[in-house]
Amino acid sequence: MVTAFEPGKKPGSFFWHQYNKMDSVLLATGLPCMSGIDREVTLETRSSLIDKHLPGTQKAESELESEGIVHLFNDRETMERVAAEIKTRGERTGADDPEDNYERYGLYFSEQIGYILKADGTRIPLNYGEINIKKTTGKYHVIPRTRPRTSY
Repeated sequence: MVTAFEPGKKPGSFFWHQYNKMDSVLLATGLPCMSGIDREVTLETRSSLIDKHLPGTQKAESELESEGIVHLFNDRETMERVAAEIKTRGERTGADDPEDNYERYGLYFSEQIGYILKADGTRIPLNYGEINIKKTTGKYHVIPRTRPRTSY
């Protein structure tokens, strides 16, 4: 079960939506749904942007080795479900910065959707997902994070 929170509400809030992973049925509880992404977007198919956030991939291992840290989803299924929830209910985040090449949408989840893995083996749980949509192409990729990106 993946549970998504209303915009601006953190885990522990009573404003949430529950998504049943077993039968892909959305069980709405709490307040009405958020706006989500209101235009057609397509998944970025470059494996480098997908694999760097999936455990056990060569790209994730390479990122960990070169950067000393990597943000990973629990698995591909979680990544896909997080993307679907953000597209439906996500909140636009960040400033409308003309120099930023991406629009950003995000959503908090009640349980861990991924983790930060550090080179020393330390794991930090992640409960926030973000979709970055390239402004020029409408292609997106999804990232597990600790919170919305605030600086550009």
